[in-house]
Amino acid sequence: MKPRVLFVLKYREQPYDVCDKDWSYSGSGKPLCSGLFNSANMACEMLKRLGYASDIVHVRDGNDIHRECVKFKADVCIIEAFWCPPYKFGDLLKALPKTRFIVRNHSETPFLSSEGIAFGWMKEYADFPNVLIAPNSMRMLGDTRAMGISPDRLRYLPNYYSHDKKVVHPSRWAHLGELNVGCFGAVRPLKNVVIQALAAIQFARDNDVHLRFHINGNRVEGNGGPILKNLRSIFQNGGDDIELVEHNWMDSEDFRALVGTMDLVMQVSLSETFNIVLADAVFAGVPVIGSAEVPWLVSCCAARPNSRPDIERKIYKALGFWSKRLVKRNQANIERYNSASMAQWDKVLLGL
Repeated sequence: MKPRVLFVLKYREQPYDVCDKDWSYSGSGKPLCSGLFNSANMACEMLKRLGYASDIVHVRDGNDIHRECVKFKADVCIIEAFWCPPYKFGDLLKALPKTRFIVRNHSETPFLSSEGIAFGWMKEYADFPNVLIAPNSMRMLGDTRAMGISPDRLRYLPNYYSHDKKVVHPSRWAHLGELNVGCFGAVRPLKNVVIQALAAIQFARDNDVHLRFHINGNRVEGNGGPILKNLRSIFQNGGDDIELVEHNWMDSEDFRALVGTMDLVMQVSLSETFNIVLADAVFAGVPVIGSAEVPWLVSCCAARPNSRPDIERKIYKALGFWSKRLVKRNQANIERYNSASMAQWDKVLLGL
């Protein structure tokens, strides 16, 4: 019999007036719509299609995990990201000795290096017999082993990307005289937004088109304040041919609709494990460029993050003659990634 799988996220207040679902938390606020939530929700839906009983909940803190596991009758409880203190598992394992707990890591080492508790907590998690650590990338799996954590305490649980349809848009920017470039997501240092903006500006001026550079301007994290300030300064003093367009944070459905209006989506990040933003663009039929950090991305769409000229060259390639073919190749790559991901989740869960 397949185990019952419960995904548990830490409740984070939604300050952006989006998301209609409260899920399991009955407070006055709404849970934060985020890449972490979208990733967990897609995995949950994928397991349902594989025949698992699965659900996803938000909790206020570690004290609520026991209640939700009992309510759902969970055989496997997946804690999404590092927010549950290790000592809490001592209580949980006493109350729920037959439940397997998995702490899932969605970040690579460069990002986790700025999280002061991450590596210490991983070592403490590994001391509990019924607690496993599950990175969502093979590289992070290797880095976690390098810490000295035994391989039998580790599992690989990659992302899964769900989509309703796939389309390919015709190229529009060249004859419309306007280029809409999306560089979405929370403004953080490792997202590398400023150099991407400079590459887009240069490309637009070389091709004599008006640039509208789109970002999410109201979610700033991890010392991203100076980045947003610099972006605004570049565009405010850059001339009438360039424009910074700031969008509020939005739920997944509205965001995918926005992405579909772009001519190009850029995510030339310094650290990634999957990148849902690029996947949203690919299945909206929009050309993309990223970095080699994105595991499924066609290599000719991957630019060097520290090279503005290389990013600009990749923009030419993404918007050029082979644009439609590259979109289709990226769609196929994600579908292959999904097939492997489904098989891996099934293997891990059935082997617990």
